Formats: sequence, C-alpha cells, structure tokens
Amino acid sequence: VRKYLNASFKLMADITFTEADFSSTGSFYNNGEGWKPIGTGYNSSFSGVFDGNNHTIKGLYINSNDRYVGLFGYNSGTIKNLGMLEGSLKNSVSSSYAGGIAGYNYRGTITNCYNTGDVSADADEYYSMAGGITGHSEEGTITNCYNAGNVSASTSSSISTFAGGIAAYTKNGTITGCYNTGTVNSFWFTGAVSYTHLRAHETCADL
Repeated sequence: VRKYLNASFKLMADITFTEADFSSTGSFYNNGEGWKPIGTGYNSSFSGVFDGNNHTIKGLYINSNDRYVGLFGYNSGTIKNLGMLEGSLKNSVSSSYAGGIAGYNYRGTITNCYNTGDVSADADEYYSMAGGITGHSEEGTITNCYNAGNVSASTSSSISTFAGGIAAYTKNGTITGCYNTGTVNSFWFTGAVSYTHLRAHETCADL
C-alpha cells in the first residue's frame, strides 16, 4: 500500500501480527520501532481508498519517533470497514499525533472503523494528540466509528496534551455516529472528542 498511496485496496482476510514479527529477527522490527505507518506527511499522504472489507488487523505494534503514528500516519483518502484489535501504538517526538486508524486525518474520510488497542502520544515539548481513531482531524469526516482501547497523551511539561476516544483534536470537520468506551487520559483535554476548533460538527458519545 505504501508504494501506491493514491490507489485503491481491499483487505481480503484478517491479519494477525505476533511478537515475533516485531522482534529483532522479525519482518517488521524496523530498528525496534515496529510498523512503519502508511503515509508520512502532507506531501506523502495516503490519498487512495483502503477498504478493510469488515476484516481486522490484530496486534499491530509501533514505538517510534515518527510525528504521525497509526496504521496510516497521514491520511487524505478514504479508510473504511476496518477493525484494529489489541494493538500498541506509541510515538515520542517534539509534536506527536497518534491514532488507532490514522495519526493525522487531513480532508480524509474514515468510516465504519473501530479500535480496541492502546494509543499513546508523548511529546518532549510542544503538544501531543492521541485518539482512538485519529489524533487530529482537519476538514475531515469520521462516521460510525468507535474506540474501546486505552488512549493517553502526555508531554514533558504536562501542557498542550489532547486525548480523545475518537479524535483528540478536530478542525472544520464532521464526526457523526461515533462513540467511545475506552479509558482516556491527558493532563489537559479529554473526552470522546477532546477539543474542537472552528465549525467542527460532532454527534459522539463517551460511554
């Protein structure tokens, strides 16, 4: 997928990762950082269509210094019909965005997706944003998604931390039909959607 960022894909079976996959001899070791997110930034975002076809991806592991962390790091396309199970996704960098589906959702669409794994963003300065579905959604659309995993955000100075069951931070976007049952922890803002800026429309529940 990462080699064809504007193409369309459909998942045809469940995927299960094991600890061995991320060990020093595993295929996804990546110098101890684990999975390399698909789409690394604005100029290299995923802009295609990824249809999970109602399948799941289990046991994804990330512990990296990448700014954008998730199955997808930076999304401006469409991700749908996908479940993320029992993963552990974490980044530690000056400004961090972490999400169970996508670290950053810019004008992208995420629909019919869910996460049950742990998501954590840790910044050594500036700000950290962690969400069960996405860390930050700007002019994006999120519909019919839920999170049941643990979400946390922290910084070395304990300021500018945002953690949300669905999204940590939204700007000029739409989030509808979503809910969170997971534990959400942050020094500053928490909730199903922890912070909204500029005309974002939400119908979400924190259960």
